[in-house]
Amino acid sequence: AREDYKADQKKARKGEISHFSFDYSQNLVLPQKADQPGPFYFFSLRNIYLFGITDESCNRQMNYLTDESHCSKGSNEVISMVSHFLSSLPKEKRTHIIFNADG
Repeated sequence: AREDYKADQKKARKGEISHFSFDYSQNLVLPQKADQPGPFYFFSLRNIYLFGITDESCNRQMNYLTDESHCSKGSNEVISMVSHFLSSLPKEKRTHIIFNADG
């Protein structure tokens, strides 16, 4: 699988195909503060999901941030973000697309 991934990357850099990789990153906790004051310790911090899609032809990444209180990390959310990403692509990048995802 690694060899196929590398071959697809080379084709994408030559402009033969469009190759994208996507995955969730670690959750972000907001606000991030190294020295928490005493009363602030008892507040519930906000968890943010970070989902990224990378264009392997130019190493450019589009990130989506979502609040865990408004959505989950399910398939509906992933499909919605990938769909939004594809709708924002120029027409010339929509001809032959290959996606890679972890798991």
